[in-house]
Formats: sequence, structure tokens, C-alpha cells
Amino acid sequence: TAIFHPARTENVDRPREIADLPPDKKIICYMGNICHRLDYELLTKVATRHPDKILLMVGPFATDQFKTSGLADLPNVRFTGRKLLEELPPYVKYSHCCIIPFVCNDLTKSIYPLKINEYLAAGKPVVDGQLIAGHRLSLAEQEGLGGVEAPQLVVGQLGAADREPELIEAEVLTHPDGEEEGDDLQVQVADVVHGHL
Repeated sequence: TAIFHPARTENVDRPREIADLPPDKKIICYMGNICHRLDYELLTKVATRHPDKILLMVGPFATDQFKTSGLADLPNVRFTGRKLLEELPPYVKYSHCCIIPFVCNDLTKSIYPLKINEYLAAGKPVVDGQLIAGHRLSLAEQEGLGGVEAPQLVVGQLGAADREPELIEAEVLTHPDGEEEGDDLQVQVADVVHGHL
């Protein structure tokens, strides 16, 4: 995660895929493989509920589900394709909220995505649908993000930049119940994202 610490403090140019955006344009970022583990319904819901914001998908394509789901057709969704690890920090730096949009199944329930730590190292709020759904809690506790109960969102805060950056505190925010009766996970995640933009 050390490679992401400079995203908090260093001045770097905006990556070309977002260089044309006005400085106040809000960006929701996902970094990782565009693959079968992603919840494309959730991503589509986030993008359509936030049409004035950009959903930035940073990573290589391992499936065509992003096309068949209609996600690629949305005007506020941008894909960068494969990037080298050292190219990633500027994408996170210019994002306002980062997401873990994994589909909820037995495989993903058992995964603790390292990108959570990378997002937190860059000082960004993280929305994880698995935490909101009540999964991955024991894994989060093992990583020092204990005390969480579903449905909640973990937002990490880092120590002062003048010493070795480390995760020193995890703030747990309770996600309020959705206003609409029977809100599904996709709507809940989209609403939590809204609260951190």
C-alpha cells in the first residue's frame, strides 16, 4: 500500500482519461480487474443514480459483461483499460469515493480485497457492498477494522503525513435505512456512495 500514500500529498497531473473534466466534477472509482466477480447491476445502479458524476473503471478487461450489461453504454462511465501499478495512484488521488463492487457469492464473501487498504492508504472513503450486506465482517476485523455491524461502511483515516503513514483509526459509519420500502443492495450502495461525494 505504500505506493498509494503519495496520492494523499503529492501534486501529480490528472490522468488523460479524466484530464478533460472540470476540477469540481465528482469521480467514483473502482480499480481492479473488470471481470466476473463484479456486480454489473450494482455498478449500473451507481452510475444511473449519479448521472452528474463519473464512474471511473480502472483495470484490464477479463470479460465482456461490462458491455452486455449496458454499463459501457452509459455516458458517465469511463474505462481506462490495463494500467501498471505505479500508474494507479493519480487515478485514486482525483477520485472522491472508491468502491468495492463485488457480486455477493460464496467466493467473494471469503475475499478480503487488498484494494480496501490501497484506497484507505490514499485517504479515500471506501464503499464495500459486502460490508453493507453484512458479509466480510470477520475479515475486516482481522485486518484491524473491528467493531463493525451490518449494514455499515468503513472509512479509514491515516496518520499525519510527516511520519510513516499507517492506518491508525477506522471510523465506522452506520448506513441509515433506505427511504424506500424494500431497498435492495444496489440502491443502498448507490445511496452510501452519494453520502461520500
